[in-house]
Amino acid sequence: MHMELAKKKDRLLPPMMRILRENRRYSPWLAAMLLATSVDAVGQTAVAWVFGRLVDNIMVKDMAAFSKYLLMVIVFMALVVGLAGLCRYCVGRYANLATCNLRERLGQKFASLTLPWLEKRRTGDMLSLLGNDLGQLSGFMEEQLRWIFSDWLRFALSLAFMIYLNPWLTLATVAYIPIGGMLSMLASKPVQRITEEQNGKLGIANAIAQDAVSGHSEVKAFGMRAWINSRFAISIKDWLSSGLRGVNAQILVDSASIINLVVPQVLLSCVGLSFVLASKMSGGELLAFIVVSNGIINPILSLNWRLSEARRAAGAAGRLIEVLDAPVERQDGENRELSAVSPMISFKDVSFSYTRDNGEGTTSPQAVFSKLNLDIKR
Repeated sequence: MHMELAKKKDRLLPPMMRILRENRRYSPWLAAMLLATSVDAVGQTAVAWVFGRLVDNIMVKDMAAFSKYLLMVIVFMALVVGLAGLCRYCVGRYANLATCNLRERLGQKFASLTLPWLEKRRTGDMLSLLGNDLGQLSGFMEEQLRWIFSDWLRFALSLAFMIYLNPWLTLATVAYIPIGGMLSMLASKPVQRITEEQNGKLGIANAIAQDAVSGHSEVKAFGMRAWINSRFAISIKDWLSSGLRGVNAQILVDSASIINLVVPQVLLSCVGLSFVLASKMSGGELLAFIVVSNGIINPILSLNWRLSEARRAAGAAGRLIEVLDAPVERQDGENRELSAVSPMISFKDVSFSYTRDNGEGTTSPQAVFSKLNLDIKR
């Protein structure tokens, strides 16, 4: 039986917050990354302003001011490059430490899970957590986490600077933001559910393959090769079906990205040129506005992709959390001294049954014995 999927499939924030709490001892690396990102965002906004002043001084042929602003551009660019490297280092450290912690936690948990819980899962499905799911979550933490912080910090700073330059052009630029954000949310929503489903079905295929390898002698002895090959083929087709649905969902995400790319640029170009022609902005101010507007447009353009990746990571996190929260064997037993005459093991009215796998996704109860009474002497 494959691992049960999380009941609330489309919840994004709770599983990711839980993963952050599980790795809170490494939060200083996140704090350092956030600090570096904050200074980096300020530096990029400053570069846009200085670049605009540089262009205006070229147009009036003020070479002294031009040289001063050119030096400022070089200094700010060097600062931005250095801070980008620092952000990468901090988030890389966090991702690797967090992944190592989760891998160790899962390995320890596997050894203490209760038998009833384990019997409802396949070994391959459990091992898929350490490979596919944990790898997906690790990739998100290392590649996407820092952009979640930096994109929205740049968004706030860029918006403030754009309002300072020209409130009306800012209004025209941001008018599309709610529409683009809603479009991204709707386009990326199915991705998390499909990812959870696909990872679960991959776990089933892995479990069947492991059964075939570890039970190779039994498969041969009982002539089960055709049967297990059939089950493996069915599981692969199920996984492929989920993957193709994921491709269809990604088409929606990509289409939303194209729409969110074209519309803001058209609005900004048309309205901005009208302000320059009406002498309400200088050419340098418009150029600075366009450069800094990337701090608003880029988060919108990448929102559907970032949400798609975040939902994939949340789906993997949900499966990991299911294991971390699974019941463990009790550890509060007591040692007892046995006399020579007392039974060492005693069964009284013990019944046992198991769930029989009938194939094709159906099961039935199978009784082994009922009300067994047995005393085994020392």
